[in-house]
Amino acid sequence: MGLEIGRYIQDTRKRHNVSASDLAAALKVPDSYLTKWELDNSFPNMDALNAIAAVIGCDVRELLGMKEKRGADWLHPFAKKDAIYWHVQGNVHRQEALGILVQMVADMTPDEHPVRKSMDKYYSLLMTKKGTTVDFIIDTQNSELATVMAQTGIHLSQANQDRYQQLVKISRERFGVK
Repeated sequence: MGLEIGRYIQDTRKRHNVSASDLAAALKVPDSYLTKWELDNSFPNMDALNAIAAVIGCDVRELLGMKEKRGADWLHPFAKKDAIYWHVQGNVHRQEALGILVQMVADMTPDEHPVRKSMDKYYSLLMTKKGTTVDFIIDTQNSELATVMAQTGIHLSQANQDRYQQLVKISRERFGVK
């Protein structure tokens, strides 16, 4: 079953007082595209998701159903009062990985574009999740990204290298490895 982000897009859009027609016009897409995304009949690609977040004025992770939290709570009792972290609901690994991928694409340098095709595949597999587990997708796609980077000699920016390490960490958590 695919990740249903349509309600998050719609709720966030409404919360920020952006009409569907205004958002579609700003994105230069037909209203029908936005309707399909909000009804989960299809999903926006990573560029469109980043553009939606920019137009609405929110963090892209909100569009994936993640909630921003501040300060200490029962999950993060030692967090500083001004600390910000993202709380994930439901499909924890999938939402975390999608948020990381979309941020990586948003901050991609021209030198990093050869890995874009693999990242698009990774994103699409996580969004649709057909016939396999999320953890398997994350494991195999992390390996594929590493292979593509090695074969092409691509060196990610420090920010994207850190994000890639977060993806690897998600894989390792499944096996209890820190």
